[in-house]
Amino acid sequence: MIKLLFTLTLLATSLTAGNKFNNSLIEEYLVKGKKEIGEKRYNNEYNLIKNDAHFSKAKSIEKGEKHSKTTGGKSFSMPDYEKVIAELYNSGKSSGSTLPYYVALEIGQHLWIMRNDSMNQKYLKEISQILYKHKYCRGYLQYGQFLWDDDKREQSLEVLKTGMSNCKDPYMQTTIRRAYYRYRYLHKSKK
Repeated sequence: MIKLLFTLTLLATSLTAGNKFNNSLIEEYLVKGKKEIGEKRYNNEYNLIKNDAHFSKAKSIEKGEKHSKTTGGKSFSMPDYEKVIAELYNSGKSSGSTLPYYVALEIGQHLWIMRNDSMNQKYLKEISQILYKHKYCRGYLQYGQFLWDDDKREQSLEVLKTGMSNCKDPYMQTTIRRAYYRYRYLHKSKK
């Protein structure tokens, strides 16, 4: 069932996005990040990465050779986004900017790379924690979900509760609120 859902999601993503993989997800999520953190903070963060070698390499990988992926008998071509995420992670480390982390987490979420346990262990859990500490809405949500998955129920609920009050984006606030109440219900029902 999960494999079918994953296949349908990838297929729907590729069909509804048109030539989405011919466009830049990095650029798309930079624009989204600008809306989330505001223009002044965005400009300060972007100035830290605009000449960063890892950030440039991530953009180069995304624009470069497409890799064929087959899921559920369907084939499609796309950049190697796992390598892109690795370079964005390295860019965040080397530049001190949180923008590469934000873009990496959004790409991971968008492409369901978060189902890849090795990517989660290697990058995405740490990235979500960094974004949580820097008060990104996506950071509250993803870090809270990772904590829940790691059986850190109380800590997960606290992160999500904080996210509900700190996140100003209405869509993300609603998404965080739903996760909080779902997890709170599950936590109470297990006691």
